Amino acid sequence: MTPVNTTTSAFNAFDAQPGCPHAAARPASSGARDGRPAALPRAGATRACLWHEGGGLIRELTGRALDPAHLELVVPAFRIAQVAIDAEGRQLGETQVVPAALRVDVPTQWRACDYRGERGLGLWPMNASALDSLMAHWAPAMSLLRVVRASYVNRFPAAALRMTLGDVHRLASLLQAVPAYGLMRHDDRIDNGELHPVWSTLFRAADGVRLAVQRMLCGHGGDAPLPAHLAVGSDMVLDFARRHRLFHSAHAVCAGPVALIDEFLQVLIEGRPASSGQAVVLDPALTEELQHLGAALDYGLRALMAHATTRALEAVWQREAHRLGELAAGWRGRRTPQIAAWLQRMQQCNERLDARSASTLTASLQTPLAAATELFSACARGLHALDEVDALRAAVLAPPTGPAGRKVTELTAVFAQRLGLLPGEAEGELRTLVACVLGLLATTRSVVAVARDVQAGINRLLGRAPAKRPLRSSDLELHDHLFGEPLPRPPQLPAELESVFGIGLRVSADRVEIDTPRDGPPSAAIVNSLPTPAEFDALPV
Repeated sequence: MTPVNTTTSAFNAFDAQPGCPHAAARPASSGARDGRPAALPRAGATRACLWHEGGGLIRELTGRALDPAHLELVVPAFRIAQVAIDAEGRQLGETQVVPAALRVDVPTQWRACDYRGERGLGLWPMNASALDSLMAHWAPAMSLLRVVRASYVNRFPAAALRMTLGDVHRLASLLQAVPAYGLMRHDDRIDNGELHPVWSTLFRAADGVRLAVQRMLCGHGGDAPLPAHLAVGSDMVLDFARRHRLFHSAHAVCAGPVALIDEFLQVLIEGRPASSGQAVVLDPALTEELQHLGAALDYGLRALMAHATTRALEAVWQREAHRLGELAAGWRGRRTPQIAAWLQRMQQCNERLDARSASTLTASLQTPLAAATELFSACARGLHALDEVDALRAAVLAPPTGPAGRKVTELTAVFAQRLGLLPGEAEGELRTLVACVLGLLATTRSVVAVARDVQAGINRLLGRAPAKRPLRSSDLELHDHLFGEPLPRPPQLPAELESVFGIGLRVSADRVEIDTPRDGPPSAAIVNSLPTPAEFDALPV
């Protein structure tokens, strides 16, 4: 398997540079296909895979297995269909499949881009095969877009008057989740090679919008993050994409006329009639699949809730990593070699976290946490699941109840041993450290409980068998292994704590387990006072 490559173009099938003169629906084909070799390295997969194949696929990619009943917590629904092959024999993600190890080589014609502007002069290749598919299916795709948009507005009535950035992000994600539902459901599942290419067209166009709006929400290229409740128009999204060169990938420019970009954004965001989608008679296969649209949107909204839960836990870990780093930097007691090593490790961890934040230009660690809880709540409202609206926010913000004082004392002894401190030394700081760690674990447990319940609802929708083993926080770490930034990956905080303090951590929805191996302790008295794993079962939250 090749390393994951997360470099993507914001508009997978489109390119619209400033000054691009093409107003017609299709660029001139006189600049004939030149048969140039593919602009990508050879694909990493020898066959097309689907995510419902089970935990073996994720084991092959990450070295760790995952219960298939936990899939949407690790693989977002807007990425699930990306790896699938449609009825034209092309992957929905085309050249942008993530993880890149799942991209397969398919016959693709490339040509030098002869458009005016930054794409031109024959310096950049473009995917002519993707453009052919786009043009062939554009009219029915616009008809489908209007149907899906109407169903979205029915669930979010305020969007009928003016869409917000949050609306656009959710709707674009749902357009990608609809084909994922067909591929993942147990009954009447769509097999590889059977998906209608009209869905592929919508998927690729929606992917570009989702990525652009995601950057607007998080902050990008020096622009501050924008609030999800901000009203937005099509021109605003297009201007952002142009200013930040989001129509380029690492290997090529995307090949699509500006007129179609305008049309897609105007139909999606402003609900305007689609000039190319009027009076279109849909293929019977598309009409039949629309019978599942309600269930597909339910699936997409629940899957977005699952994704929001995973991202919220990552944000909590980043927040607590900074808090622990500040504690280590401000240590007022004796600096043992072990404490110096702990301080260095936390500094390195936070430097890598800061590098990641700088790479995405996220304004603060609170921003992704707030964005995740807002996404979760909005999707719950779209499902009319009012009892779930505040579930994630409560899990990450409510102060956890700590364990009994005796357990704090016992774990303090463990940390004192690992940090090379004598009995009774730096007790106040050690207790602060222990309280911070136990609070983190309690919050983690609360978030995992929310994740478990959301995923169980997804499994019921799909007719999927329940999980065979409990969900653990370590399962959610696999999302970052599969889709994280291609930078040196900062360690997940629980794993960092295990390494620094020589303990084992297992957090599920029902219990927190802390293993304290007895490896060369400084004194028998401390060994005898260490808690057993059972004593740390089911810490209250």
